[in-house]
Amino acid sequence: FDTQLFEQKYYSVRSRYPERDIFVLRNAQNQYGLFHYNGTPVMPMQKNEIWIDPEMATLLMFSNRGITVLDFEGNPRFTYVKLNCICGKYWAALISNGSWGLVDKDNKVLLPFKYVNVNWTSGNHGKVMITAYTTAGENDRADLFDPDTMEHIGKIINGRTVMDN
Repeated sequence: FDTQLFEQKYYSVRSRYPERDIFVLRNAQNQYGLFHYNGTPVMPMQKNEIWIDPEMATLLMFSNRGITVLDFEGNPRFTYVKLNCICGKYWAALISNGSWGLVDKDNKVLLPFKYVNVNWTSGNHGKVMITAYTTAGENDRADLFDPDTMEHIGKIINGRTVMDN
């Protein structure tokens, strides 16, 4: 930057997304706003934390209601209690009853909200699998899915992996 757009002592850059020429600023009052690189505001300063998730190419807003996915103009798209990025393509999403499911960036439900946890693991021969736990603890049970096709590829039963083939 050849020109200073903001007084440096009052703002800090929280996250940026060069592909869209935008970045998030936080001011001294812990308010967050979204700006174009030319300094034009996209979203005015507000109290909820905003974060750009470059892996999912989305904008996230954190509030006491949960995590809201916004479009890049700041319009809300959908909200979940928690969102965890899975393989850079999906979100493990938690709803208010404590159930997890899997959604894509358009909020299409790929795995129903019936799991106690959803994450990804490296399995046999380094293959990445989506693991959707139906129970937790010593007697854990889970369904395994291929992250590329979302096909069921196996199960975990009492800590032991059993593949479908």
